Amino acid sequence: MAQDTEQLRRIMENLKCSETEAAEIMAYDKAVDRGEKTPHDLTPAQNKVAQSYARTGTRKPTVYKFEKKERKPNEPKRELIQTITDALIEQGMIDDNSLHIENIERQIDFTFNGVKYRIVLSAPRK
Repeated sequence: MAQDTEQLRRIMENLKCSETEAAEIMAYDKAVDRGEKTPHDLTPAQNKVAQSYARTGTRKPTVYKFEKKERKPNEPKRELIQTITDALIEQGMIDDNSLHIENIERQIDFTFNGVKYRIVLSAPRK
């Protein structure tokens, strides 16, 4: 009973109501907790309408298409890489066997005098 009187006191303080109103509120809360019918429940017709609004219908599975955007080729960078490789080969500094183009627009790997080298071409935007 001490718990009920404490709860009754808290209801009166928080809602600023009389003791009889607080008792009614507490009785209503207990009825709802027990699952009893209350005067504010929906009628069967209202409940049917509420359930029809809650239905979402059939769901179609979402099919995502993650296609990678194809980059258009950067022709000036390709020409520069090709010119660099041609110049290295023409000068006799490297041979075709030691040359490896990792990325046609970015990187050349080659061996010169037994040492591995890498040339990376970048074009900063700013």
